[in-house]
Amino acid sequence: MGLMWADVLVKVSSLAAEVLKHIQETSNDSAVIDSSLSDVREEGKRRVKDDFYLKVKDRLKSFIMSFTGKYQLETSEGFEQFMKAVGLPDEMIEKGKDIKSVSEIEQNGNVFKVTITTGPKVIINTFTIGQETEIETLTGQKVKTVVKQEGNKLIVVLDKVTSVTELVDANTLKNTMTLGSLVYKRTSKRVA
Repeated sequence: MGLMWADVLVKVSSLAAEVLKHIQETSNDSAVIDSSLSDVREEGKRRVKDDFYLKVKDRLKSFIMSFTGKYQLETSEGFEQFMKAVGLPDEMIEKGKDIKSVSEIEQNGNVFKVTITTGPKVIINTFTIGQETEIETLTGQKVKTVVKQEGNKLIVVLDKVTSVTELVDANTLKNTMTLGSLVYKRTSKRVA
């Protein structure tokens, strides 16, 4: 924050110096100079506020984007080991390892509906940020939990698994699930 205010002060000082130089070159009347300097100060303050507001607004937009969209899995790592550790049968792991799942997210403020389609299997979870809810896991188990949001990240603990889903940019969704030292990473790209 300190650097931003320093930049603002430099801009205001620079603007004031330019206007003062112009006024001194074009007028010898001290009342005109004093009045003009006052106008410059007010204009400088307004510009600084507008500039600061726009920067803050853009910064907030970049931090908090809407998750709404349809995302298809592009890459994953650690799938087989992780699925074995959570108790998925070998047959399902074998079938699922090459399927490009699709995650559809509908966000309305703090209310989310997440539909994950992996081949014929469909999991639908609806939750409100910060409120206890029941979430269906990859194994079909239902767990009571609270989903939290930190900027562009949705964080939830499902039994012993911690899941962090991050909207990296407008088109990229990264999900990292950890169970002890095992990590399963997924990267999905927006398709709609």
